[in-house]
Amino acid sequence: MNLPSGLGVSQPIQPSLGSLGGVSGMASQIESSLQQVQSQLEQVLGALMQGYMSQIQSLMQQARNALPNAGGEAGGAGAPTGGAGLPSTAGSGEGVAGNGAIGAGGIGQIDTSGMTTQSAAGALSAYMQQNGIDPITPNQLYQLAMNPPAGTPPDVSKAAAFMLQNPDVFQAIETHDVASTDGKAGIGDMQWAAQGGLDDLQSAQSAQSTQAAPAMSDGSPMTMQSAAGALSAYFQQQGTKSVDPNAMYQLAMDPPAGTPPDVQNAAKALLASPQAYKAIETADRAGADGLSATSNFSKAAQGEVQMPASTATASASPALEGFHPQMLMSMQGLAMNPFGATGGFGMGGPQMPKAQDDDVA
Repeated sequence: MNLPSGLGVSQPIQPSLGSLGGVSGMASQIESSLQQVQSQLEQVLGALMQGYMSQIQSLMQQARNALPNAGGEAGGAGAPTGGAGLPSTAGSGEGVAGNGAIGAGGIGQIDTSGMTTQSAAGALSAYMQQNGIDPITPNQLYQLAMNPPAGTPPDVSKAAAFMLQNPDVFQAIETHDVASTDGKAGIGDMQWAAQGGLDDLQSAQSAQSTQAAPAMSDGSPMTMQSAAGALSAYFQQQGTKSVDPNAMYQLAMDPPAGTPPDVQNAAKALLASPQAYKAIETADRAGADGLSATSNFSKAAQGEVQMPASTATASASPALEGFHPQMLMSMQGLAMNPFGATGGFGMGGPQMPKAQDDDVA
C-alpha cells in the first residue's frame, strides 16, 4: 500500500526519538555530576572526621585516667607547721612519663614563660581584690594553678604557678613587712611587689630560672621518687599523717631546727613541680584538693606513682567530667564511620548511654 507523500510516519518519529536521547544524555550527565559531588563530599567529611579521631582517642585516654581509684587513705593531723587543706574539687587524669629530675628546669612544671615577679604579683593582686581573697596562701596558689575555678583568667593560674616555682620570691613578698614566714601574703603585699618592690630580686629570679634541677646530698638528681622517699621517711619519723602545700612551703622555706637538707630541698622541688605533687596527692583518690595522706609519699618512694607527662593545668579536663567511657567509644565509632550503615551522617547510630552507678566518684 502506497501512502501519499507527506503522510509517512518516519519523519515525525525520528525527531521525537532524538529529543528523548538528548534528555537521557543530560540526565546521565546530571547523575554523574551528583555522584562526583557526593564522592568529593564524602572524602572531605571523612578527612575531617579522621582528623578528629586522634583527639577523641586522647579524650578517651584522659577519661580512663580520670576514673577515681578505689579506696582511700584516712586523714590525720597536719604537719607540725602545716595548715588546713582546701575543699575537695573535681580533678583530672594525666599521662605518665619517666621518673626524671624535678625542680628548677625539671619536668612536672607548668609553663610560666614570660611571667615575671612584678607581672605575677600584679595579676594575683587584681584577682585577690576582685574575689575578696586576703591573704593568699600556698594552698590557694596550688588550687589556682592546678584546679582553678571556672572563669579564672589563664594569667592568674600562670602567676600562681610562678609563685610556687619560686618560693623564695613568694617568701620575700609575704615577709617584706613582717619578719616571720607564715605563708600568708596579703593584697597589700602583692600590690607592693606589683609596683616594683622586689626589683632587686628580678635578676636573681632570672638566674634561678636557668639553674639545673636540684640534687640530693649524694650528688644524684632529685627525682620525684627520691624526693618522696626523703619526705616519706621524715613524715614517718615525725608522726605526720597528712600534708598540704602550706606545710610543704613551711618545710621548704622555714623548716624546724634539725630538718635534713635533703628534706628541705625535696619539699622545695615538689613546690616547684606542682604536677609532681599532684601525682602524689591524687595517688589514693581523684580530685586535686592539695591535701595528701603521707602514705602517698611512701607509694611514690616505691615507684608506684609516675611523673605526669603533660604540664597542662587541670582546666582542660572538666569537659570530660560526666562522660561515660561507652559514650566516648560511640564518639570514636562516629569518627571512624561518619556515614553509618544507612549512608546518613551517623546521627542515628550511636546512642548516648544512661548514667551508671559507677559514674559517681
